[in-house]
Amino acid sequence: MSNLHILENAIGYTFKDKRLLVEALTHPSAKVAGRGDNALFELLGAAAIQFIVTKEVVARRLGTIGVISKTRDNVCSKDVLLRIALSLEIEDYLCISKGMQNNLSAGLEKALVSAVEAIAGAIFSDGGYSALEGFARKFLFLEIDKVGVKDPKTLLQEAMQARQQIAPVYRLLEEAGPEHKKVFTVGVYAGSYLLARGSGSTKKEAEKAAAQRALQIIVQK
Repeated sequence: MSNLHILENAIGYTFKDKRLLVEALTHPSAKVAGRGDNALFELLGAAAIQFIVTKEVVARRLGTIGVISKTRDNVCSKDVLLRIALSLEIEDYLCISKGMQNNLSAGLEKALVSAVEAIAGAIFSDGGYSALEGFARKFLFLEIDKVGVKDPKTLLQEAMQARQQIAPVYRLLEEAGPEHKKVFTVGVYAGSYLLARGSGSTKKEAEKAAAQRALQIIVQK
């Protein structure tokens, strides 16, 4: 394999041990003498990606456990990993069997996805958690904002209907400040129970803030 430095620049990580990157790019079908394949790195990388993305999604407090799990699964999906592989042009570096080279449509997408996971595993092995986090921040964390996470009011309604079979009710609690700079405070209720308060420059913003706070409370329970 040549020009690996170009791939390293695209990844944003320079390997101390280049052999790890070479192994991560070697598909099991290649069977290169004296060289391991990427199966173990793929296993390690898949688990590491799941962990680091879950940690980030939890830290962002996007909603209930179900929402967090769904977001994590979407970010770590084969579609996202394939998109990363194509953006890095991993196909140009991937070592695969002649059979796969002659019939690229058969299993190539799976091989590319596996290669991204293997590269993540190799990065973790070579540079540790901080190196892997840098890779995730560049390629995966941005996907969290693209997976279509619903707004807090929708998420809260889904969570309450799933847990209590009731819908949240929003009530204006306070309206303060001059006409051109008003601040609205809204309470979100489950029946007669006040779940949380939220404030904003509009009633809609205040309702979203209250819903977000209520979601955080529900997650912590």
